[in-house]
Amino acid sequence: MSRLWRAPANVSPTALSPRQREIAALIAAGRTNVDIARELALTPATVGLYVQHIRWRLGVRPRGDIAAWAVQQGLYPRPA
Repeated sequence: MSRLWRAPANVSPTALSPRQREIAALIAAGRTNVDIARELALTPATVGLYVQHIRWRLGVRPRGDIAAWAVQQGLYPRPA
């Protein structure tokens, strides 16, 4: 069964810190926590904490919902 990812409604990009927005965009790009950690010179555990805070602020669970929100907010270009 496939799930359609849904961006949270009415959540402004300013609800997240600049670093959280950057990580949300990297999630939308399909990067794993390890990939993000390497790219931003962080530990995977630190990235995991950022992802948890993003989930809490957006009120979502799946990474796909974070990605959908990032695309909706223009943080990552929509796929062709």
